[in-house]
Amino acid sequence: MIWIGLQNNENDKACCDKQQDDLQSNFDKIKYLMSFQVFSDEDFLDHMDTVDKERKDALQKLNAVDLQLSTVKFN
Repeated sequence: MIWIGLQNNENDKACCDKQQDDLQSNFDKIKYLMSFQVFSDEDFLDHMDTVDKERKDALQKLNAVDLQLSTVKFN
């Protein structure tokens, strides 16, 4: 079986959430000058879900090839 280290999608989401919180905190400090709103993370999260699915599909395909190669008998 082939193992490929996959990033935990939850870690990516948590990192994005932390960055948004930090950014909003900075915006709040200067709100008396100008009002800002933090960007939406919807596109990022959609992209991360797509990438996670592609990684899982690739891992399944690699495992299938590995299984086929491990059952081949050589003379």
